[in-house]
Amino acid sequence: MEGDRTVCWDLKVHTNEPIRLIHRQEKAKVVWFGQVLSAWSGIPLEVPLADADRKPTEIDEVYHTHRATMPDGFSMTYSGRSQLGIDYYRTGMGCLNVFMLVWTLGWTSGTALFTYLEWWGKNEGAPLEVWFYPLFWGAAVAGTIMTLVLFFGRKEIQLDSTRLIIRSYVLIPLGRRIVDRLSIERIFLEKDGGRGEDSFPSWGLRLVTENKKIEVISRQPRVKSRWLGTVLADWAGVPFSGRIEPDKG
Repeated sequence: MEGDRTVCWDLKVHTNEPIRLIHRQEKAKVVWFGQVLSAWSGIPLEVPLADADRKPTEIDEVYHTHRATMPDGFSMTYSGRSQLGIDYYRTGMGCLNVFMLVWTLGWTSGTALFTYLEWWGKNEGAPLEVWFYPLFWGAAVAGTIMTLVLFFGRKEIQLDSTRLIIRSYVLIPLGRRIVDRLSIERIFLEKDGGRGEDSFPSWGLRLVTENKKIEVISRQPRVKSRWLGTVLADWAGVPFSGRIEPDKG
């Protein structure tokens, strides 16, 4: 749910994108219907904090509180001007890193060898089907990109008194997102690996604003996503859910 200054309330269900069920109604009606849906679905009803109820932590206190428990892969920089920088270098899941490196090298080498034999070698067998080249080389490119992300991916997170800035890098800058502090409603962990045929369990960190769900980091050990979640929740003054929410995407 979300409220505004006219004391009207919405009821939303957060899946991949928020779905509004009730718009601009009295709080009591929205809460009642939300409780009905919560009891039916088994998903907790969350009422966002009003601005006056938020209890954000000062930047310097966030820095001194969480620096001592910082996991490997993170570094923190406090400028003394109400700005906190968090650099996050992907360390990934150790087994996943090794698997992707071996798979990418093997797949790419095999694809290159078959391509060479088909075009320049003395291949006396039947020619390869035309679909071989985009399919196999596409998989090689995708594997290479994922391997580069696992080994060289980096996030730069900047906090100040009003906003959160997330910059992404994989050898080169890829983009940035800016999130207003007061627009953040909650922060939670989401299991994004280890389901079905995926044998490498991992967790991502997501934050929910008024309009969307935003990924902060992904496919990391739980301790790393959880630590960053507590830092951001303290800074924003919003609830942090350490329980694992299923990825519906």
